[in-house]
Amino acid sequence: TQSTWDMLPVDLLPALWAKIYGGMGHDPHHAYMRVVPTADLSTTLGLSTSVLVMCFFYSIKIKGIGGWTHELLAAPFGDKWFLYPVNFLMQLIEFAAKTVSHGMRLFGNM
Repeated sequence: TQSTWDMLPVDLLPALWAKIYGGMGHDPHHAYMRVVPTADLSTTLGLSTSVLVMCFFYSIKIKGIGGWTHELLAAPFGDKWFLYPVNFLMQLIEFAAKTVSHGMRLFGNM
């Protein structure tokens, strides 16, 4: 299927923006228009952070706060209380790495 955006010439929007930019008293040859909204890394990192928050929300919704806390503290090594700090630190590193990795992959793919 073809959308109406496919009928526009490729250089129409940048040409219009250069005219508007030049009309404001600036040099129209240096009119900068970011084509895609995800050309900024902070946008994709924000999207990946929202995915992390949604993962927390649905994980707590499905497992309950007790099950989620138990998984957060005892996931890789089992129910050994003296390893809870190590488990928690590993989970924090995993969440941070997963979020940054997701943001970078979004930045590369978009």
